[in-house]
Amino acid sequence: MPNRSRSIALILRRGGGFFESWALLLGIAIILLTACGGTSTQGTEEIRIVGKRVDVNMEDPGKSGEYIYDPAEFTFGRGQQVTFVLTSEGEFHTFTVPDLEIDVHVDAWKSKALTYTFDEPGTYELVCTPHETLGMTGVITVQ
Repeated sequence: MPNRSRSIALILRRGGGFFESWALLLGIAIILLTACGGTSTQGTEEIRIVGKRVDVNMEDPGKSGEYIYDPAEFTFGRGQQVTFVLTSEGEFHTFTVPDLEIDVHVDAWKSKALTYTFDEPGTYELVCTPHETLGMTGVITVQ
């Protein structure tokens, strides 16, 4: 059976050694996990409000399967600038308005901001791409 204390001493004497290498690898792992979102906290990107703030929750109330935007109907004036603060409950959702080329993806338990200026009057359909067939739709009216 090899002498363990002699083996450890040899490792420590060889340029850096086992313990220093282990500490370095552990430090790198911690940095990578933190940078890649390896924490369990609910996150929200930094939100800068420009114009009118409009909070929109994207949810499945009570896990009923009735996916909704809350609110689902919006009315704005022509030229009005709005910052939507989009918050996703429990799973991935989108805030998609095809006619305005808006397509924002929001991961579960996250929030994102979308600032938009409504230039053209009209009525625009709002959909959650993965939940549209389950009724997750809305309407944006620009007067």
